[in-house]
Amino acid sequence: MRICENEHKFTVGADNDELKGLTPEEAKQHIEEMSKNFEAKYAVYLGHVMLQYQHNESIVAPYNFE
Repeated sequence: MRICENEHKFTVGADNDELKGLTPEEAKQHIEEMSKNFEAKYAVYLGHVMLQYQHNESIVAPYNFE
């Protein structure tokens, strides 16, 4: 599969290295920024995968993996 589940989901645990030493408010703001960056990278990832099939009439891809 060219679209994999690990690239599809944004998850951050409380023990993430980037969140250590931040106050809860700072951590929340940092997580929001990380989420925006993830979504931008994911859009490029999907676009790259879909370009490989640009000459097809349709593309079938998994969306909700759970």
